[in-house]
This record gives sequence, C-alpha cells and structure tokens, in this order.
Amino acid sequence: MTRHPFILTCAVGTLITSGHLVHGQQPAQPVYPNGNDTLHQQREMLLEKNTSSLDVTVSLDRADYLPGEAACATISIANMTASALEVFEPFKPGTGAPYVQAQLTPPDTPYKAEERRCCTFGRRDTLPTRWFAAGEVFQQSFNSYDDWLGGNIESFRIPQEPGHYKLSFIYGPPASANFVVLPATLGRDAYVPLQKSGQYSSGGKTFQVQRVVPLVVLDSGAMHHLVISLTNNRIARDNPTNLLSGWSRVIEPFIRIFSSNQPITAVGGTADPQENLTVAWTTADGKSYTANLGPDRKLKP
Repeated sequence: MTRHPFILTCAVGTLITSGHLVHGQQPAQPVYPNGNDTLHQQREMLLEKNTSSLDVTVSLDRADYLPGEAACATISIANMTASALEVFEPFKPGTGAPYVQAQLTPPDTPYKAEERRCCTFGRRDTLPTRWFAAGEVFQQSFNSYDDWLGGNIESFRIPQEPGHYKLSFIYGPPASANFVVLPATLGRDAYVPLQKSGQYSSGGKTFQVQRVVPLVVLDSGAMHHLVISLTNNRIARDNPTNLLSGWSRVIEPFIRIFSSNQPITAVGGTADPQENLTVAWTTADGKSYTANLGPDRKLKP
C-alpha cells in the first residue's frame, strides 16, 4: 500500500511584520464634536486616501479548482510609504470583504461582479481604524468555507460553473487573484459511516439519521481526482449511472485527496469512534493508496 499525501488548502492564520512609526506621530484617533459633519467627512476622506495608499495583494492556493472545491486565500497588506498611516482596520466588519467575479466571453470582456458585500457607498469614520507603521506588513489567510469575520456567511465560494474568475478583496487599491474552474464529471462515490448518529426535527418529532463522510471521484479532462466532502450529504442519483443536477452544491466544500492520470477504480474508508478516518483507493494500474485523516477530515501528522 502506498501512502499518498493529503492535499490541504492552507494553514489559516495571521502574520504581522513590524515597521516603525514616524517620530512624533502617535496612534491616537482624533475626537470631533458631535454633529460636525464637515470634520467627519474630512476624516473619512483622509482614511480613504491613507487606506488606498497601502499595497494589497491577493493569492490563492491553486490556479484552478474543481466546481465547489475548497480554496484558501491569503491577503497581504503593506505600508510601503515612508510614513505611518492611520487606515481602516482590515478584516473588520464593514471595512473590507472578498468577492468572486466571473469573466464573460470573449476573454477580453471586463469581469462581471457578483454583489459586493462591502464599501459600495463608502466607509464611515466610526468604523475601526489602526495605524500602519512604515514598512509594516499584515497578512491573513482564510478558507473559502470559513465564516467571514464570525458572521453566518462563508468567506467566498468557488463557483459551480466552469470558466475564468477572479477573487477580489475590496479594501484599499484594487487587488485580485485569477483562477479557473475546470469542467468535471462525477465518477464513483462512497460513504464512510460514522458511529455517532445525527438528528433532525420535523412535525414536532425528532428523528435519528446515519451520518456519513462522502468520498467522491471527479473526472476532469485526462485527470481523475479523489475528494472528501466536509459535509455529511449524500449525492442523489436516479440510477447508478445518471446523476441528478446540482451535485457540486451537495458535496461542497470538498478537498482533494489524490489526483492521477490513472482512473480511480475503487474507493472506501472506515471511521473509529473518535471519527478518525482511514481512506483507501485503487487506480487502474493496480496501485493502492491510503490516507489517515482526523475528525476535521485533514491529514493526521
């Protein structure tokens, strides 16, 4: 049996590289008289100008994704000016947000944006601010399926439809990362039963349901991918070979475990009482592989 490395999205976290405040410039927020709209507007203009003076970059963990696949984005914000700047504090509600734009055809047609979640009508000076020292770099990584800033909405979503897209971060100057969603078809699927049952309520009654971990083979061009879903949903089929529509929405988000130019001919797995998983699969050339995953469905060290 050959162990194959589990392919994760990224390590979520924050990195701050310190710079230096300019002598005599203190990280204090001015206090304006209540009701003085002119001063508030002047302060908002200054904050917008300072925030736009930052360098912002967006990167993704892949250049191409399968429909509905989990992704990891990294946002890097740097003050490359010679002075400390007071700016809208990044990664706070109302100060910025990621969103996906779809590219239309022909390729040189401008991107068509989905609904923006931030800053359409500007930002008020009542939002949180912070000082960026000269040379300071602030970096944060997050998964597409993470709740954005603790809200009940995912950070962003890899689309179902194949095509060219970009992930933008609305905060300072324009910043985005291009990516492609590949066409894919569903191959075989398997479901690892979990020992702890789930439950749901209907009509005032509570019902027990078998929880499972979906393992799905997705074929894209000459490549064959084994993915594991982070949901407990089963794909609905009307017969063993004809898939009902909307399969990627059923199993998203999911993570690739394995990719090969050899078709995947068998897949299965087991779970222990703590929901640690052992996944096994075989390719058409007769090779067999295994991967051990934790309850979070990530590779165990």
